[in-house]
Amino acid sequence: MDVKTIAEVYRLGLLIKFFNVEEVIQWIDNIIEERDVNDIPSVFYDISLVKDKKRMVDLLGEIDGTVEKNKPTNILLSLIYDSWEIKNEDETISMMNDLAYISYDYIDSLLFGTIVALVDQYEEAKNGYGNPSCSVETILGYVSEAKDSIKEFLVDYRQYMKLWKDKG
Repeated sequence: MDVKTIAEVYRLGLLIKFFNVEEVIQWIDNIIEERDVNDIPSVFYDISLVKDKKRMVDLLGEIDGTVEKNKPTNILLSLIYDSWEIKNEDETISMMNDLAYISYDYIDSLLFGTIVALVDQYEEAKNGYGNPSCSVETILGYVSEAKDSIKEFLVDYRQYMKLWKDKG
């Protein structure tokens, strides 16, 4: 996978709090170690040295190249799916929502709409779909159904996990 696409996955991942600064530094340091000094853009050194998340997000955006529409978002969705059991579900669903809005200009409207609808369904389920007389058991059932819908959606993105694991 090309460096620009990986950088965009990290950039979006930082914005939604999926990745941390140290993970990005480790990735960029590996690239610096592997390449000839003449083949390393100066922005790579800047990324390697920066500790501020906002500055790192800006620098990742400066890496030259083009990115295939939806690809970074699809990869992040596969990573979110892969971490579903590890991370807090509310946090994970919030990441999905943030990802949709952050990448709005770079993803197709169907993907955006699907993510937003699933997150909205989950939020409404937690509130008993506005029914104040809903029992706790009923609300838990609604929430379970909403989470199942999200997992069914995310499972389709598993195929992008291989791209991420093979990124080098």
